[in-house]
Amino acid sequence: MSCFTVIAQESNTTKKTTFQGINFGIKAGLNMSNLYGDVDPDAGNRFGFHVGGIVNTPIVNNIVIQLEPTFSREGNGGNNSSTSRIDYFNLPFLVKIYSINDWSFEAGPKVGFKISEVSEDTNGIKEKRDRFKTISPSIVVGASYSLNKNWVGQFRFNYTPSDIVKKDAGDREGTSSGVFQFSLGYFFD
Repeated sequence: MSCFTVIAQESNTTKKTTFQGINFGIKAGLNMSNLYGDVDPDAGNRFGFHVGGIVNTPIVNNIVIQLEPTFSREGNGGNNSSTSRIDYFNLPFLVKIYSINDWSFEAGPKVGFKISEVSEDTNGIKEKRDRFKTISPSIVVGASYSLNKNWVGQFRFNYTPSDIVKKDAGDREGTSSGVFQFSLGYFFD
């Protein structure tokens, strides 16, 4: 009985923290986004950025659940037409599957919460607006490449199939959005 007590106490003192297996990191990168539907068809792509964190935890061998709270600047713009800039707080919830040769593939839902919205006409006049919905659900697919133990490169496509524009007089067919993201991430030890 006393032998069992000593072993139990020893195993409790060597127990790791409650964050065992959870990895934390940061990420930043570039966006290329566009809007489709009830928007100026000549507006073209908007180049923006995103920055945020990464939290992942293993579920089973080679499968991880990954959460990435991120600030992202999206919209459409350029080509001498009216543009839209929408800033979001995005929360993707991804399933990440590790493959061979340091590659992994991820997919899952994402919810975007609109922070701000600005439109700019062809004369360069900017105006704060409230045309786009506050919550924007999306689908995310992508791939990652582990550069080494800490650094990872990511390529993603975020697609919002639902109408992201509030109903107004000019809303006929709905508006969806697509965002290509190129990121560099760093995981802490």
